[in-house]
Amino acid sequence: MMLAPARGFAALLGAIVACPTYKVAPEHPFPAPMNSAWEAVTWLSQPDNFDSAWFTPLNLDMSSIKGYHLPRVQLQAGELDCLRDDAVVYAKVLSQTGVAETRLDVVKDIGHVSWVTFPVPDAHTGELKTMTLDGMAWLLQRERDRNHKLQY
Repeated sequence: MMLAPARGFAALLGAIVACPTYKVAPEHPFPAPMNSAWEAVTWLSQPDNFDSAWFTPLNLDMSSIKGYHLPRVQLQAGELDCLRDDAVVYAKVLSQTGVAETRLDVVKDIGHVSWVTFPVPDAHTGELKTMTLDGMAWLLQRERDRNHKLQY
C-alpha cells in the first residue's frame, strides 16, 4: 500500500523514506493507532537512532539537524474532505504566527484520500500524484525530475 509511493519519493527526490508499521483497529482500539504512529515518529527523530540498523542515513546532512529550526509543513486535503476546513485553519494559523513555512494544497472533487492510500480510483489521479510529489519536493527543498516517470 505504501511501498510504491515510498520508492517513488526515494527515487525522484533522493530521500530516505521510512515505512513503519503501526497498530490498527479493531485489534488495537483507539488511541493505539495514533500512539503507535507517534512512537515511530519519535523514534525516527532521535539522532541517537540514526546509526541503528533500522535507520540508514545515506543522504542525511547531520549538520542540518543540530539547529533548532522548524520544519516546513505541507498540508493536503480534498475539496470534499471532512477534514478540509481543519487543514485550511491549521495552515492559516501556522502561516500567520510565523511558526513554520506552510503549503496547503486542496484537491478539487475528492474526499479524504491521498496518493499513498488504498488503490481507489480517486487516490490515483495524475493531479493528486503530481501534487503529492511536488509537495514532498517542496518539503525537502529539492527539485524533482519531471521527465522521470514512475511505474506506479
